[in-house]
Amino acid sequence: MSYLRNIKNRVYVGIGNYPTIKEAVDWFNGNAVADTEVFLDGGTHYVADTITINNPNYFLRIEGLGSTITTCDATTGLIGKPMFDVRSACDFNKATFSGTSLTGYGDNTNEICFKYDTTSQLYSEITDVYIDKFNVGIKDNVGTSLFLFNFLMIDCSTGYWSNYDTTGLATQTIDLEVGNFEHCVKGINLDRAGKSNFYLAHILFKQLTSPDSTAINYSGTTFNYGEIANIFNCTFNDKGTFLNGFDWTSSRDANVEVTGNVGTEDKKPHAKINVIDNVTTTTVTTAGTYYKAAFTNGSSYTCKMELAAGKMTYLSKNVRDGKMWFTGNMSVNQANRTLTICIRKNIFVSTVTGNGATVTVTTTGLHELVTGDTVQMLSWTGGTGTWNGRFTITVTSGNTFTFASTGNGTATGGTAGALISPMTVRTATTGQPYPFSLAIYLDGMQQNDYYEPYVTAPNNGDLITVSDVNWLFDAN
Repeated sequence: MSYLRNIKNRVYVGIGNYPTIKEAVDWFNGNAVADTEVFLDGGTHYVADTITINNPNYFLRIEGLGSTITTCDATTGLIGKPMFDVRSACDFNKATFSGTSLTGYGDNTNEICFKYDTTSQLYSEITDVYIDKFNVGIKDNVGTSLFLFNFLMIDCSTGYWSNYDTTGLATQTIDLEVGNFEHCVKGINLDRAGKSNFYLAHILFKQLTSPDSTAINYSGTTFNYGEIANIFNCTFNDKGTFLNGFDWTSSRDANVEVTGNVGTEDKKPHAKINVIDNVTTTTVTTAGTYYKAAFTNGSSYTCKMELAAGKMTYLSKNVRDGKMWFTGNMSVNQANRTLTICIRKNIFVSTVTGNGATVTVTTTGLHELVTGDTVQMLSWTGGTGTWNGRFTITVTSGNTFTFASTGNGTATGGTAGALISPMTVRTATTGQPYPFSLAIYLDGMQQNDYYEPYVTAPNNGDLITVSDVNWLFDAN
C-alpha cells in the first residue's frame, strides 16, 4: 500500500550525522531539499521534547534496524507532551516507541506517541513497530489516511483514536492490519470523522478483565464512514466488549461489514418474526387477487433488516442472495376452500407502457427476475385496457420485463410485486387452522427490497387468518 517515494537523502542518528532524532528532524524541517530518511542506529534513543515533523515540501521516513533493536524512549522533559507531532508527510518503520522509562508517562491526555493535529489529508504509514505505554498510541485530530501494519500496541489508554470532524475533506482511509492491541482500555476508537473509510483486519485484541475494556468503540452519530467499512478476521479474548456503539437494527450501520471474527457473530443481514396466535383477518375482496396477510409482529430480532408489521426490508447496499423460511397456520371463515399463501417481493417501477397486446415494465434498478416468474400488478390506471392482475413474465433485460395484456398507453400510480413460492392449502372445516411451510431462495437482494406475506382465496369476501407465524431470514 506504500506510496512511491523518491528518497535522495539519508541522515544517521547515533553513530553518524546527529546524536538525537530531534536534531536530525529539525535539520530536515529547515534545510532538506529532497525526500529524506532519518536512519536510527540500534540501541535506545531518548526523547526529551516533542519531535515535530514539519516540512510541507518533502517526505520524511524515520526508520530503525528493527523493533527489537532500535528504541525511542521518553525521558525527562516529555511529561505532558506527545513524542511525535506530525505536520507533514512522514512514515515510521522498524522501531519500538516507548514511554516506559519515564515514571508516570502515559497518564496525561497529551502523552501521545504519534499525534496528527495540524495538517489534514496527510498519508502516513506506521509499519513493523512496537508502541508501549502512551495515553494514546496514534491520534488523528485533523483527518489523516493511515496504514498501520505489523504492530504491537500495548498498555495505552487508547491505541488508535480517530477524532476529527472537519467537513469538506476528501474521504480518508483508516487501514489497520496484522497487529495486536494488548491491555488497552480502548483498542480502536472510531470517535469522530468527517468521512473515513475503515478496514480493520487480522487484529488480536487482548484486553484486561474490566467492564470498560473495549476492542473497537464506534460513535455512530459523529463518525461518518465512507464506501469501505470492514471488520474482518479479528480475534477477541472475551474480556470487556468487542464491538461497542454499532446499531445493527438501523440503516445507519447497515453497510458496516463484520465477517469472520472470533468473539462476535457475522453481522450479515438476518432477522426473525414470531407471532403466537393471531385473530386479525385478511379480506380477499376479489377472488384470485393476493392481499397482504394481516398480523402484528410478536417477538422479533433483526440485524440490518427493518421490521414492520408483517414486512421485512433489506437495508444493506451490498447485494446478496438470501434464504427465507415462513411457516404457520391458515384458517378461513368458510368450509372447503383452497387457499394460497406466498411471499411478495416489491418491484421498484420506473415506467409501465403497453401497445394493446404486450405490456413493458421498466424498473429503476436490476429486477433479478427470470422468465416464467409471476408478477402481480395492482392499482395501475391510465391509458386503456387491462394493466392489473397476475401475469407470467418474459424477461427482456436486467431492468425490463414484459407480459401479455391489453394495456395500451402509459399507466401510473400502481405497485408491482413478484409472487415467490406460492403454496396451496386446502381447508375443510370452517375456522380450523391448517399448516403451511415456505422455503425460499432469494437472488440478488438490493437495498430497500422488501418482502411481505400475501394470501388469496377462490371466493370474493373470504376472511383468512394467518397465525402461529415463524418467519426467518438469513443472507448468504
